[in-house]
Amino acid sequence: MHETAVDCRVIYDWQRPDGVYDNAFVQDTYLLAERQLVRAAYRLAALLNELFG
Repeated sequence: MHETAVDCRVIYDWQRPDGVYDNAFVQDTYLLAERQLVRAAYRLAALLNELFG
């Protein structure tokens, strides 16, 4: 959880005062979500391997 908390701190820097997020913003920031999903998949795989060998 610590790793995720540290990685996601940048989200607060990305906030815009007007609250408008365009396509360019999504293209620039989707890598964070993708990286988190990949890490979650690895953690799940490790847990399943531990449980089921």
